[in-house]
Amino acid sequence: MESPSNDKLEKLLLEALGAPPDSSELPDPVLNSRLKAKLYQIQDKKQAEKNRPVRKISLWYLPALLNIIGNLAFSLAAAALSNGILNTLVMGIAAYTSLGGVALTIVGVRCASLKDKLTLVL
Repeated sequence: MESPSNDKLEKLLLEALGAPPDSSELPDPVLNSRLKAKLYQIQDKKQAEKNRPVRKISLWYLPALLNIIGNLAFSLAAAALSNGILNTLVMGIAAYTSLGGVALTIVGVRCASLKDKLTLVL
């Protein structure tokens, strides 16, 4: 369905409101001033909300932190269940993967603007 042009829409609205299409009547000045005052109040409220300080919490460090916590839990569980050379091997793998996760987070912060995307706005 084609949308009507602005002139057609205005004519239909004026007919629906009961005013003739060529009417040049001005609204009641008191009503007009009240509507303007209400409009200005609404605009002032919106401007005040826009200028209100927003609290932001950056979560860019979260992937690296979760990686370190996960690897620490894995290495502690493996250390409790094994001994000797396997224990050392598991701890080494966990340390390398933790460092890799931190490196990937740094690359994400630098290259993919991860710092902007991982921001919690309160």
